[in-house]
Amino acid sequence: MTRLPVSTAIRPMLLKMLMLLVAWPACSWAETITVSDGSSIAPASVFGVNVNGADSWYTPLGANLINNACFEGPADGTGLSQSGWQNTVYPASVTASVDTATFTSGAQSQKLVVTVAPAVLQQYHAALPQAPAVMTLTAGVAYVMKAQLKANAAATVQFGFETANGNAMSSPIAITTSWATYSWTYTPSSTVLLNGVLLQMNTVATYWVDDFIAWAPSLTDPTTGLDLTFVSRLKELKPGMLRWGGLGVNGIPLLMATFHPWALSYGPPPITDDVDLGTFLTLCAEVGASAFITVPPAFSTPADAALEDLNASVVANGTADHGNLVDFVGGDATTTWGAIRQAQGYSRFDLQVPKVYYEMGNEVWGTPDGKWDMQLNGDSNEDDMMNTYVTYCTARMTVMKARPGWRSNMRVGFGGANPTMFIGQWPGSYDYTLVPALKALTDFSTINLYYGYGGTGNTDDYIYGGLFAQAPLFASQIATMKSAFATAAGHAVETCMYEGQSKWGPGYSEYAETGTGSYDPMVPKETSLGSGVSLLDNLCAANTSGLTFANVFHMVSDCYGIITQFPNRYRRPDFYALKLFDTYASGTLVASTISGGSTWSDAATSQSAVPTLACYTYLLPSGGHTFILINRSRTTPSSITISKSMTPTTLVELTGASIDLTNDSGEVVVPQTQTLTVGTVSSYTFSLPPFSAGVLVAGEPVVAAPAISPAGGALTGPILVSLSCPTAGAAIHYTTNGTAPTISSPTYTTAFAVSASTTVEALATASGMTASTVTSASFTASSGTTTTGTTTSTATGTGTATATTGTTTTGTGSTTTSTTTATASTTGGSTAGATSSSPAAGSGGGGGGSGGCGLGGGMALLIALGVLLRRSTRR
Repeated sequence: MTRLPVSTAIRPMLLKMLMLLVAWPACSWAETITVSDGSSIAPASVFGVNVNGADSWYTPLGANLINNACFEGPADGTGLSQSGWQNTVYPASVTASVDTATFTSGAQSQKLVVTVAPAVLQQYHAALPQAPAVMTLTAGVAYVMKAQLKANAAATVQFGFETANGNAMSSPIAITTSWATYSWTYTPSSTVLLNGVLLQMNTVATYWVDDFIAWAPSLTDPTTGLDLTFVSRLKELKPGMLRWGGLGVNGIPLLMATFHPWALSYGPPPITDDVDLGTFLTLCAEVGASAFITVPPAFSTPADAALEDLNASVVANGTADHGNLVDFVGGDATTTWGAIRQAQGYSRFDLQVPKVYYEMGNEVWGTPDGKWDMQLNGDSNEDDMMNTYVTYCTARMTVMKARPGWRSNMRVGFGGANPTMFIGQWPGSYDYTLVPALKALTDFSTINLYYGYGGTGNTDDYIYGGLFAQAPLFASQIATMKSAFATAAGHAVETCMYEGQSKWGPGYSEYAETGTGSYDPMVPKETSLGSGVSLLDNLCAANTSGLTFANVFHMVSDCYGIITQFPNRYRRPDFYALKLFDTYASGTLVASTISGGSTWSDAATSQSAVPTLACYTYLLPSGGHTFILINRSRTTPSSITISKSMTPTTLVELTGASIDLTNDSGEVVVPQTQTLTVGTVSSYTFSLPPFSAGVLVAGEPVVAAPAISPAGGALTGPILVSLSCPTAGAAIHYTTNGTAPTISSPTYTTAFAVSASTTVEALATASGMTASTVTSASFTASSGTTTTGTTTSTATGTGTATATTGTTTTGTGSTTTSTTTATASTTGGSTAGATSSSPAAGSGGGGGGSGGCGLGGGMALLIALGVLLRRSTRR
């Protein structure tokens, strides 16, 4: 953003001509924003982000380079445990099976019978379906490979990394017939593409393998065992909430969700079906975020989980592990699951995070994969589905809230859909069926805010028009939904966003090659500058309707990730948009109006009169405002005037040369920050480029510094000092005793006398404004100056002075009031003849000691001094 010069007569004419040339959208040449501080809309909402993932290759948040490290997945046709990326063995003469009789963690290990040596257990990652995501080994970084191994006879093995330059292998390692830990450290001399990991078995024997991991300790967060860059990016982002959720968690039973087989002293945690809840909650605590847990429908019994879907019995009765989850999070060690958590080295998580939100399943009203939803036996009747969900939620919410681990900072709520789905007071709608039934149990509801219109056959005008038209549409839809819920429940129901952001691509396989060597052209739009700016717009718009938490999907993944894949972890425009929201959307959202703005009719959303400029104004707790501004036009800058008395301090802009810019190959879209030094102004004008977000930070208007007259100097006699302030209605507080003035200091009303060495300091204050800086003026009494002071002081010169009856003199330490006319002669600097009868008023510091009280100025001067002092003491 750049500050505009004073408008000239020709500018409006030129801008109007430019408007006529712009086909989409018709953008205003000048827009004025006025603020109404007294009209509060909602507290600032808090954004969150999904952080869970299936493994360190697919959604790289883990530091462990080996998937299914504990071999807990079911065996495939070859006998190999499979969960995530495929394990393979060669030669074919190796016989593989899972062994539930011997293991070091979990419930099984991988057994391998080798009849021809050497043989290899391999986890190969060259042809990833989400390419171009790649892994590398970095030059100079130490990588550790470790496993629990044993054999039925003395044998040797070798660890290895498969790279683009060939295999890097350890020396042979002798293993025994008992479980033991074996490890190898490898430091590559050059950075190289990592294709896979392997364990080579050199001896004909039977082998057992468990807890097989590989990682770089220097690239691992020491608190969580997750990828260090991933955690650092989260700490930089500072989300108020982290979510453990998504379709992937729906089928995870509690035993797997809490599976944490070893301490960090062994190595980073395994990420099997998902990051375990203990690690997730530790991450929440480290980041300082609340926890949002999507409670899987499979949380019942292992037998129920094995069904891979819900039935009527599980819906009504499969609630035990929902309660156990609560005790795992908040129960003390006297509860079964609190003791399990303690044994894993964790203390109560409810004491480590601000809040814990439990959502009843991910999209269980009808999952895209047809599993773990309310469509029992394929029944898609909406009334039946919603009544099933009533039974489901009632049983689980009741059990969860009754558990000893339930704490005051916990909330439980039902899972929703987009704001318009299942709303409308018909049988099967939320507001007709679900909300009335759960009104005494539910603490919140959730919605998703996915958006994106058009495809490869549409123009960018159509695609981005729909993108930027979505924010006001969402605000209206959420308000309608919340009103319907409040009517149905008899009270307001908190609304959280469980997932959302722009979405056009093919979905979870969006990075898959099309077969032509290129990628779906819509994919980059999901991570473009346009996407980031619209995300900020949508979060602020949702805030206007009372959304409290908004979880974006996803921190890093093969779709929608706000940072890129390994190894670079570039911050995409969505990341920076969220950072702006976190930094500047705080305090209270207040009303502001835009005059002079233009609108457009959007084809994608069928909305008319969509404003090209959006302004979201936040009143900060410390005073002042932040103005978050979105220029939705694709073609035209917006000249913006914010009409308010304020002190602008900072301008931040998220913009770029093209709306399609991404950071996937390097960070070219980053916020641009400008420090302002314009002082307090009645309005501020700046220009916001098209398809851009801007933030103006403004402190309260500052009271002008008071003036002291005269401005200090040497005293040749007593003087009157006056104070003034150019800010209308300001009160001036002052001191003359060397202490800094505050609002508790005396308030200036009229000129006061200064006749001794002193410093006058003044502070000006006014309602709704920041106090002024302190102005000071020092006055120094020179030789022969007549001053007030202590009863005994030193002066030079000789003379006679007459004190008028009733005159009060001020000083520190001692005071005098003359009650009769007296003559005081000064010779050699001594003073005598004054009668002291009562203390004098005042707070000034009349200088005692040498040079403090000379009286050689004559009667007329002393009479004048008496008049001044009388005025001073009668203030």
